[in-house]
Amino acid sequence: MSVTALVVLMQVLLGLWNTPPSGLAEAARREAFRRANTAASIRRVTNADLMVPPERDPPVAVADTPAAISPPIEPETNEESETKDEAPKDEEWWRARMTLAREAVARGEVLVAALDSRVAALTTDVVNRDDPAQRARLVEDHRRAVAERDRMRDQLAADVQTIDDIMEEARKGGVPPGWLREK
Repeated sequence: MSVTALVVLMQVLLGLWNTPPSGLAEAARREAFRRANTAASIRRVTNADLMVPPERDPPVAVADTPAAISPPIEPETNEESETKDEAPKDEEWWRARMTLAREAVARGEVLVAALDSRVAALTTDVVNRDDPAQRARLVEDHRRAVAERDRMRDQLAADVQTIDDIMEEARKGGVPPGWLREK
């Protein structure tokens, strides 16, 4: 066979393969073929491979927290006691502080993007649902997702402001800019 004949044959086969399946049986046959001809995964990812954040307490509703009922009473502090108990603000301390702040921003961006996707999916589901009971449940889910997204956007803005505050504090404290950069 000539090279042009092989090219034409490949184009025909790819054209047939890329057309949508005519039915469920054909889709299942294609998927079985794909799985049979796909190499197995070389590496398995386990929880040990992932950066697992430290365990946190489950979120508590704002009205249930004692801080929502009455503001916390802060003990009076002496400047002398603060300087004795305070950790040294060296390069490691500043890098750790900025790293934590940047990680919080990165997590917030991922969560906001996920919630945007969830809101869009729920919006589509609400529009396409005919059953009033199902639609009411979806509308409530949509309302909760929008509220959570807005809360996460506010949290993300606060995290970005935290980074700005750390940068300003470091500038006023005469910290070298290299201590705040990502490695």
